[in-house]
Amino acid sequence: MSESLQPTVSNVSHGGQFEISAADNNQPSTNQWKKAPSEDGSKGSSSKMIPENFRTWEKVSNYCHNITGPSFRFKVVSYNVLAQVLLEIHPYLYSECYSNDLKWKVRADRIYNEIVSLAPDIICFQEVQASHLNSFYERFEQIGYSGVFKRKTGSKYDGCAIYFKKAIFQLMDQCGVSIYIN
Repeated sequence: MSESLQPTVSNVSHGGQFEISAADNNQPSTNQWKKAPSEDGSKGSSSKMIPENFRTWEKVSNYCHNITGPSFRFKVVSYNVLAQVLLEIHPYLYSECYSNDLKWKVRADRIYNEIVSLAPDIICFQEVQASHLNSFYERFEQIGYSGVFKRKTGSKYDGCAIYFKKAIFQLMDQCGVSIYIN
């Protein structure tokens, strides 16, 4: 496999750099986050166009030549959907985005259409908002997927979900993993 691009904190796909302007008492406040200037001193482009090479796909070579027995190919897609509640808790991270693009209904339709167009056999979702399970994620069940969800440990609103095509795979067992941090 060839080397892939490793984004730095200044890459668009990483979210860019942010700085905190000092409050009167020299203590940072979450209300004072702003986009940090880029290397050329500008505050960033006023254009909100996504560059053509925003996502770089890399084909994995066929390196398993010694497979014995039956095998088959399948496609896995991993997608961080950004739970709406997390977006609303941390709005400063999305100050450069159009407000309409941040609405769940708009994002949900785009995410669904993109995933369906990729036609994966397995879908791994991160930052799945639990309250969206019976609306958005149910749509995948209507087109032949089955899924499992695990909420994050503690009083969190989101978790991870794995969906798979029922025509190809069968859930034999599952085990949720809880991580406790003191």
